[in-house]
Amino acid sequence: TPTLDATTVGNTVNYTGAGAQTLKVTAYHHMNLSGGAKTFGAITTIAGNLTLSGTATATTAAALAIGGSLDVGTGTVFATGATNTWTLGVGGTTAVTGTLTLANTGTKTFTGNVTINSGGIWDETGIAAINYAGSLQHDGTTFTANTGVHTFSGAGKTISGASAIAIPNLTISGTTTNNGTLTVSTALEGASTLTNGATGTLSFGGASITPTLDATTVGNTVNYTGAGAQTLKVTAYHHMNLSGGAKTFGAITT
Repeated sequence: TPTLDATTVGNTVNYTGAGAQTLKVTAYHHMNLSGGAKTFGAITTIAGNLTLSGTATATTAAALAIGGSLDVGTGTVFATGATNTWTLGVGGTTAVTGTLTLANTGTKTFTGNVTINSGGIWDETGIAAINYAGSLQHDGTTFTANTGVHTFSGAGKTISGASAIAIPNLTISGTTTNNGTLTVSTALEGASTLTNGATGTLSFGGASITPTLDATTVGNTVNYTGAGAQTLKVTAYHHMNLSGGAKTFGAITT
């Protein structure tokens, strides 16, 4: 009930109720959610870390900026509100072992590395721009990407993990290496370089690949799978598989 000032650097507020709780709408530094369902309300600023544990569930009701890390623990659900354009920004790392649901059309920005751990579910129910300034590792149960443009920026970032990743629309605006199983079904755009690493498998179903493609590393595979016409990227390859429709081979020599 009283005014709550939770902005001092380093302080933590824990919401632990096993029953339903309505979170105080104010700015926070660190916030931990455990127990039952939380009514998040129009909280806009968590300057430090947001951590969910136990069986906590919460859905945002405003644009939310998290300055530190986001940790969606086992058995928890964190979601963005579904019927709006509210944005989500995470300044630190993101770890998902529970369920992270990204709804609505607001841009979602992950500045640090994103890790989907064993059992984790990444579910994009809204069509929105998704921006990764860090690396993406998927070892989880499900990675569901919607048709919004997914952009990787920065230098030396990786896409990896034991579980396959499918992103319909991918833009490479920073040097990125694929060390996992990556499927891009519609568009692969950007002015930077995508390297298919030794353990990388890239499957592409769109018309043509725009960014520089380094596919020379021993062991890597590029699959062109489009049912319609495809223009192959003119570069050197290690393994190449062609399926689907007609391919314009071009001046590929190696």
